[in-house]
Formats: sequence, structure tokens, C-alpha cells
Amino acid sequence: MYHHLMKVYLDKLPDGHPMRGRFKLKNDNTINYLVPPVVVGYEPPPLQKLGKRLLGLEEWSVQKNPRKLDV
Repeated sequence: MYHHLMKVYLDKLPDGHPMRGRFKLKNDNTINYLVPPVVVGYEPPPLQKLGKRLLGLEEWSVQKNPRKLDV
């Protein structure tokens, strides 16, 4: 859709670079695009307690006596 804007980035990469991709349309036009790099051997960092809670892997501690607001 914005392949004219992508041209600036593709011009910085040499021909044959693994991140350069081409897509051929039905009308024989080609569109150049950036291919995401392949990440090999990536392991996400271990989750801490907060991360596990945010993802729903651990329960949040529920306070039985909620605070009262002074109005």
C-alpha cells in the first residue's frame, strides 16, 4: 500500500540482502518490501511475579477489607 515510502529504506540495502523481498502482482508489476529478519535461538526472559500476574498465570492477592474513602 505504501511501497513508494518503502523505497527509501530498500535503497539503503544492497541487492541480494536477505531482508529484501519481492511480490509479483497479477498484472506483472512487482512490489518490493522488507522481510522481517529470522531470529534463531531466541529465548524470552523469565517472567517475574508481576508479569505472571498480568498474563493471568498467577492469581492476584485479593484484599478482604477494602480501604474506605474519606469524603
